[in-house]
Amino acid sequence: MRETVSPAKAWLMVALCAVMMGLNYADKGILGFAAQPIMADLKLTPVQFGYLGSSFFLLFAVSGIVLGFLSDHWPSKHVMTVMAIGWALCLLPVAAPIGFAGLLATRILLGATQGPATGVTHHFLFKWFPQENRAFPAGVVHIGITGAIFLSAPALTWIIRTYDWHMAFLVLGVIAMAAVPLWMWLAEEGPIADHIVDAAPGAVEPPLPSYWRLMTNRTMLGLIATNFVLYWDLSLIVTWLPSYLTKGMGYDPGNAAWLVSLIWITSGVCSPLVGYSSQRLLKRGISSRLARGVYGSLSTALGGLLLVVMAVQPVGLSKTALLLVGYVLSQNTAPLNFAMLSEITPSKRRGAVITIYTALLTTAGFIAPAAMGYSLQGALSPADGFRQGFVIVGLVTLIGGAFGLWLINPQADRARLAKSVQEPALAAAAAAKATKRVQREAEGSDLRRAAAVFTFVKRSE
Repeated sequence: MRETVSPAKAWLMVALCAVMMGLNYADKGILGFAAQPIMADLKLTPVQFGYLGSSFFLLFAVSGIVLGFLSDHWPSKHVMTVMAIGWALCLLPVAAPIGFAGLLATRILLGATQGPATGVTHHFLFKWFPQENRAFPAGVVHIGITGAIFLSAPALTWIIRTYDWHMAFLVLGVIAMAAVPLWMWLAEEGPIADHIVDAAPGAVEPPLPSYWRLMTNRTMLGLIATNFVLYWDLSLIVTWLPSYLTKGMGYDPGNAAWLVSLIWITSGVCSPLVGYSSQRLLKRGISSRLARGVYGSLSTALGGLLLVVMAVQPVGLSKTALLLVGYVLSQNTAPLNFAMLSEITPSKRRGAVITIYTALLTTAGFIAPAAMGYSLQGALSPADGFRQGFVIVGLVTLIGGAFGLWLINPQADRARLAKSVQEPALAAAAAAKATKRVQREAEGSDLRRAAAVFTFVKRSE
């Protein structure tokens, strides 16, 4: 039986999730916009700044897994509240004078508080929409991410140029703190629950697949591969792209900020369109493997190919266009992948699974900024270093898309998972039935022996 939800309330939850995720990504992105003044003030090398970008992801995965398990037992609303308070507390200290070690510590702690955000947000959101209608609202949440970057890129750049980079951190910290009471007041847990199989007659809960099976099936591995490269690209957008546009392509900081905004807003427009068109394909009877898996994986692979071509192009309009299109195509899997993950994960396991999944793929964010820093450190010029680094980015993205095409098949893996929990359940039911039969036979045998003894005694009398 399908739960009834209020569409207006469901879409209010989408709007709230979009706001929270937008704030989340603005907090991530500020380091990229402040890259040059931070490097100048703190006298950092490219490798040191790469470590600063990568440090955000040092505890990202660990905290994501821990809070993901908690979100299976605690309301997602409360988990998000605690995280948002943590964001503000990590941003506000940077408003004061701070050295490299202090800034590094705040980025590590900010990563720890933001690690579960994507997973917990989608877990919260999917309690308001049935499985077949989840890609579009997940895409709309992505508008919050891209909208926040679109608005914050020029705004933070202006604050940094007019005041300093400390003031930009202060502004974001105040906004994060202001968002907490809004979230606490309006957010509610949804009523929709998912199962791989229905509960057996008389059972209180349906059987659940093990976490190992949920994390190692072919579809999950394909989802991890395609979103691993998404985060590889994303971490470079928020850490190195503004510097690439200024040092590698010759744009001034103001125009570079607007180009970063254009990439984000284009991605934001495409993401819900991809989710909506995927839902339309599903309603026409197209399999989820094609409507979601192949659709997203092809986009990722094509984006990687365009980024490789972009990296070796001379500076000009075509290079900028390839950068824009390549990056946007590489980001299209997010709403589709989270929707497919919900196909193969029961809601009783989803909080933990979705954050373990996010933790694994976001390890790319720990590797990619440092790898780009090493490319720059050993290069003859910034342009040469960025060229080498972005060839690697494109190849990694292309390979991730190819793995997605090969591995993702939600229907097949859902059937395998259902079989994996049904067979033990049936065996347990059969064993219980046999035990009861043996008990009844034993009880009958005892009664017969007692009757025989009673008869013998009566005859003796």
